Amino acid sequence: MRINRWEMFKSWLGINPRDKQKPSKHNFRLIDKLRPNRHESEFEMVNGKLVPVQHPQVPIRSPRSVRSALEEIGADNIPASYDVRTEYGAKCPTTKMVLDQGQCGCCWAMGAATSFSDRACIASNGTITSLFSTQDLVNCQNTSNGCDGGYTQYAWTELAKYGIVTDECVPFEGVDQKCAGDVCTNTSISPNRLYAKNAYSPFSAKSWEDNVKVIQAEIMKNGPVEASYYVFDDFMNFEGGIYKRRSNVYKGGHAVRVIGWGEDDQGVPYWLVANSWGESWCENGLFRIIRGTDDCGFEDSIVAGEINV
Repeated sequence: MRINRWEMFKSWLGINPRDKQKPSKHNFRLIDKLRPNRHESEFEMVNGKLVPVQHPQVPIRSPRSVRSALEEIGADNIPASYDVRTEYGAKCPTTKMVLDQGQCGCCWAMGAATSFSDRACIASNGTITSLFSTQDLVNCQNTSNGCDGGYTQYAWTELAKYGIVTDECVPFEGVDQKCAGDVCTNTSISPNRLYAKNAYSPFSAKSWEDNVKVIQAEIMKNGPVEASYYVFDDFMNFEGGIYKRRSNVYKGGHAVRVIGWGEDDQGVPYWLVANSWGESWCENGLFRIIRGTDDCGFEDSIVAGEINV
């Protein structure tokens, strides 16, 4: 049976699918949860056009230089295409994983936990191959609302401050649970927390072209990053190709893991992204979104962290 992702998404947002009235923007409980620097009034009409409402930024701690990866690799050495799975898949099986968040609105946690898992393996040169626990973040990140949505940057500050256990220790159940601290759901496993060194947003104010290169270099050096972005109704039934927003009907926010980039046969640049809606969705659980234009705000809220291995 084909899953209607918009019906599922509405259930996360607290919208009754049987309600025939058009939901107001304040029905969306996840907006400020999944868009870390935004509040509920995401968009407003100005002179007949839909434009983002500007709000104060929520700061996230950065390393001494968010450009350090780009300076190390060099802008001229960034390839036209890159896929973390090709580079590290033999050593790091999590890079090839596509998870399914089910009915739980925990994309903020799943994007963080899977990116963290990939980065831990890359930083350890393949020694650490565990999938780390989305459920641990859902249960214990108390600034967020578990399966009712959360903040991507707070997920990463949680990883730096409190660390995370493996999925084997606290398996994903897709429901809100009490935070158990250093006690595994699987009692045969000993909790062994791994920590991020920091939490930061790889971003360059120099130019948008430079900002894209900063993100690319960050992925090449340290592994996948987490992106949060605006969701419009044309994304909900997207089935393949390179996504570019064509709708002004705003629906909510989402967070995903960015694993690479490339160009299609016509030279259209894209980001390669692992979603959390299972392998049957879109392109085997992945999708491509146009790169370099900040479509849907995709490039302005990237979050990541170095792993303390």
